[in-house]
Amino acid sequence: MKAYREGIVKGIGEWLKANKSTICTAESCTGGRIAASLTSVEGSSKYFEGGIVAYSVDVKESVLHIKSELIEKYDVVSSEVAREMVKSAIIEFGADFAIATTGYAGESENDKIPKGTIWIGVGQYNKVITMPIMEDNGREKNIENAVDKALTLFFTEYVNKNNNK
Repeated sequence: MKAYREGIVKGIGEWLKANKSTICTAESCTGGRIAASLTSVEGSSKYFEGGIVAYSVDVKESVLHIKSELIEKYDVVSSEVAREMVKSAIIEFGADFAIATTGYAGESENDKIPKGTIWIGVGQYNKVITMPIMEDNGREKNIENAVDKALTLFFTEYVNKNNNK
């Protein structure tokens, strides 16, 4: 793991343990890499509840209970779907926080949304923050970039803000 990501993951873990909080993931285009990063740290079983790789639309609908109407209205790669993935993961795992990703890391299935478009969602059930990534550097780099940005967004919005109060 890159030193940058390792530092972020350790910081997230320490913060979650100190606050007796838990986290889970709901990943699509990142294929479980966020969960793998979070669990790469010794002691992660104290705060990591689990992860779902909901790669297909069917799994998003059947396991995460994302409404098909939402996907039809906004597309599976959207802020709205990322937000619902966070909320659904929190319900499924009984966690305090979740990180979610949905995107077209490789080729796009939608003529209006270019490849490299990825939506990240992080947060708590009642407070989900979403962020788009809209840059195509090739499939593997797009995935790695999404993992780094998702972990960084969580760190910035929760760990940093709450440690600096």
